[in-house]
Amino acid sequence: MMNSKGITLIELLVVVTIVGILLTMGTIGYRRLSVKANVESDTRQILAVTNMARQYSFTRKVTLKVSVDEKVIKIIDTAGNDYEGLSITAKTPFETEEDITFTGGFSTVTGMIRSSAEDSGAEYDCVLYEANSVSAGKYDGENCNVR
Repeated sequence: MMNSKGITLIELLVVVTIVGILLTMGTIGYRRLSVKANVESDTRQILAVTNMARQYSFTRKVTLKVSVDEKVIKIIDTAGNDYEGLSITAKTPFETEEDITFTGGFSTVTGMIRSSAEDSGAEYDCVLYEANSVSAGKYDGENCNVR
């Protein structure tokens, strides 16, 4: 009888295969979680910046517009200049179909800015602008439903 110490090549291959499968599953889960967190964080930042723009529009009696260019969301004045450094660079792309403008603290159009990330799983992925309110919500394919 032979007394063997150590592992065989088959056992090593089985262990390496199992570790590979577990790493793949973990990477996919981490990627989804990362996208979800980025969309929610970006949405909160857009909400904060646009609420500041709304406040400035009211207190300083200026007209301000929200400019959305993929990952760059900034507040501009009527001359097209950046206003008071109010801008963010998002980690995920956003889009809008309407020009969001604040005059006297009120939005002149009902519209939204929403994430372009497909099925991110984020609780908040859009910002809804109505005449007298700005709110975060969940995009359902057609509307931004305030939560």
